[in-house]
Amino acid sequence: SNTRSVAELVLCEIVMLARQIGDRNNELHHGKWKKSAKDSFEIRGKTLGIIGLGNIGQLVAERAKGFNLKILAFDPVTTAEVAAQPLQASMLQRANLPMPLQTKISHPMH
Repeated sequence: SNTRSVAELVLCEIVMLARQIGDRNNELHHGKWKKSAKDSFEIRGKTLGIIGLGNIGQLVAERAKGFNLKILAFDPVTTAEVAAQPLQASMLQRANLPMPLQTKISHPMH
């Protein structure tokens, strides 16, 4: 389903960013072979923050467990029943974020 595909893509993007695959690709296309792994890292043991525990957020959390990631999650509408499910209770730590979650976005024209 699309939900699974998106969750898998999220984890692929995380690995690509951690390993700086985009930068290495550009370097290779310009004839540079950088053997060093400097500035790239493994994601194992790192912390992943997930905002929103809908279908996709829950699948990302599930799959992230395979990478041994610590999960911090925030969802203002997650019910106690969902949070108490064995998967969530065993791996999620609720992040303390302000309610409601807001982001200031400034438009360059203003």
